[in-house]
Amino acid sequence: MRIVILAVIIAVLALAGYLAFNIWRISGGFGPLEERLVEQCTGVETFPGPEDVTIDPVSGLAYIAASDRRSYWNDDQEVRQGGIYALDLDDPASLRRISIDAPEDFQPHGFDLWTDESGASRLFVISHPRDGRQVVEIFDVVAPGELRHAETIAFPEMWAPNDLAAVGPRQFYVSNDHGWPNGFGRKLEDYLALPISNVAYFDGESGRIVARGLRYANGVRASADGQTIYVADLFGRAVRIYEREPETGALDQVRRIALETNPDNIELGPDNDLIIGAHPRPLAFSAHAGDEDEVAPSEIIRVDLETGATEPVFMATQGQINAAATGAVDRGRLLIGAVLDPRVMICPYER
Repeated sequence: MRIVILAVIIAVLALAGYLAFNIWRISGGFGPLEERLVEQCTGVETFPGPEDVTIDPVSGLAYIAASDRRSYWNDDQEVRQGGIYALDLDDPASLRRISIDAPEDFQPHGFDLWTDESGASRLFVISHPRDGRQVVEIFDVVAPGELRHAETIAFPEMWAPNDLAAVGPRQFYVSNDHGWPNGFGRKLEDYLALPISNVAYFDGESGRIVARGLRYANGVRASADGQTIYVADLFGRAVRIYEREPETGALDQVRRIALETNPDNIELGPDNDLIIGAHPRPLAFSAHAGDEDEVAPSEIIRVDLETGATEPVFMATQGQINAAATGAVDRGRLLIGAVLDPRVMICPYER
């Protein structure tokens, strides 16, 4: 009996130690953060939760996916329908909702703009309706800043979608940020940083899991030629790089770039680089999610794909923008989106 009790005590202490180590590692430590660039930026008020942003490289028009997550999480509040917005970066007053014919209870999350060889574009948007479905809504871009809903896609292998990367007119990769579909298992998965999240692929007809072993799979982006897929491993504090087999959609991990922060969404930069929104203090993010008055520092970094070197681009520590998730760069500007705040920021970007 004593041996059993001793074994249980050792197991409990080991689990507690592992949990403490993961929290310390994921938290990024507790040293000071240095503000960067934020004083040169302009805030633009938006619908709450403009988490994902991207800029059309042809028109220069910015697209913003926004969802009021605080009301979504609060059963006592009426949930407002989210939307896709267009913004001319030269005219902050131009912000307008363009997902006019979106399905009822449209609650956008990660999205991607895909353009074919003829120049025709489609916008792929993850949506989380409150009925529990997990879907991707596809919109045709009929003109810059004008969308027409085309179809809704759902498949069993997409149960916790966070972000996606489109690689064809109906083909895309999507990150499941949790291996557990719901419940207590998700909490355990987070606190233990279990490597059980994944990436799924939809080939236009059906889906399957094509990458496993991630610790909260988050942002997903395809290279300009569609041959490479980049995935943000949030609690793994890394970007995983996969070679893609175009015919089958299979992924083969060829590289892992370690980061000193927790990466969220990924955008392609202009110089064979990645621009990544990140959370340097995840525990502060959790506090901010529960109380909008709590500050969650925001960070944007650049990753050089040739060398693997990372470079700080933006840091806000005083709540100018909280919990930034995405940074998109085009024509000397950086557009930053946030998970919960009712604003985006436009900053100068120079290399």
